[in-house]
Amino acid sequence: MKGRFAKNGCGARGILSAGCPLDFSAMRPGKCAQSHYAQAAVLILQCGEDAFDVQTRISFAPYLWRYFQTAAAPLP
Repeated sequence: MKGRFAKNGCGARGILSAGCPLDFSAMRPGKCAQSHYAQAAVLILQCGEDAFDVQTRISFAPYLWRYFQTAAAPLP
């Protein structure tokens, strides 16, 4: 089973960049990349200009959700 998160809006790249080494400025809609976010293996698909779909193993989903919340906290 997989955990799946949708990240979109102007802060999506910042939240994803907080825990992932990928260069999100080089990604384009329709492209995907496999990497890690903090300690979790992820597959990230760019669905639109500021929209991303993040998939991970279901066992990592709660961990990833908490990390996303922490990364988003400083955003206005």
